[in-house]
Amino acid sequence: MGSTDFASVVDKLYYSATDERDKGTKFERLVKRYIELEPKYADQFSDVWLWTEWPGRNGQVDTGIDIAVKDRYTGELTVIQAKFYDPQRQLDKKHVDSLFTAVGKVDFAHGMVVTTTDKWSKHAEDALADRSKNMQRIRLRDLADSTIDWSAFDLARPETMRKSQAKEPRNYPREAIADIVRGFESADRGRLIMACGTGKTYTSLKLVEEMVPVGGSVLFQVPSIALLQQILNEWTAQASVPLRPLAVCSDTKAGWQDAEDVQVHDLGFRATTDPQRLLNRARISTGAEHLTVVFSTYQSIHTGLALREGLDHRTVPGQDRQSLRHLQ
Repeated sequence: MGSTDFASVVDKLYYSATDERDKGTKFERLVKRYIELEPKYADQFSDVWLWTEWPGRNGQVDTGIDIAVKDRYTGELTVIQAKFYDPQRQLDKKHVDSLFTAVGKVDFAHGMVVTTTDKWSKHAEDALADRSKNMQRIRLRDLADSTIDWSAFDLARPETMRKSQAKEPRNYPREAIADIVRGFESADRGRLIMACGTGKTYTSLKLVEEMVPVGGSVLFQVPSIALLQQILNEWTAQASVPLRPLAVCSDTKAGWQDAEDVQVHDLGFRATTDPQRLLNRARISTGAEHLTVVFSTYQSIHTGLALREGLDHRTVPGQDRQSLRHLQ
């Protein structure tokens, strides 16, 4: 449904635009609102400006930057280039070189490319990964599978963009959660076995919301970057309490061989293996109103555990070192 709805948005934008400039302007406005609304970005960024609106522009012309965003916790600036392309067209390195140049300036800490194609040339892929500053990308599939209700989106009024309605747990996830809670009354670890397609990711989220107090922390480990991306997206989309997600990934070659070529820069969320850097960020953004979730690949287990250890030393109402639980 999401893919079909977003494909319709792409078609409408393409055929309603008067020229290439109009296409770009409309897509930039769409991306701005998407960043403001999509949960994992809405928590991360406090301010989202079109390039012409950014207070720090000082009259500079557009040189590869369409949008600037400010990190809610560190104040760092990320610059975004929005590329409206035919979904069947390949994006080449020359198409994003201007963004790489802009990100190299001292004012900006990170960069991001948002595009309506999933097709990237090898040179563009390599250039995205081989940067001294963190780069992220959001592709067609990410926009289509987001929390946005594209069926209700109006190109003429992007400010009215809204999220799809959140899921409601069915009976079997409720029963599974009740069984797990009972099991943890007499044990500190357990295993949840559910059939494929029955909602293990969603069930695990609702279990955490029930068992971990707000202000607490969770370490969620997965075998691959692709699975980390999938779970991070669903948890941030379906959470009924505010989450503060932190991503721990070693490198793009680690883990199971993914069916799709998902890289660290496809998380749409900055990842690192430096536990102190992550802990510093967690402390900056800590607060009783958040639940901290550390998403980690198996290959980065030592970083994840070090961060979890650091978080455990915080005083959290209703949680202490003896209350830790482990579920597979």
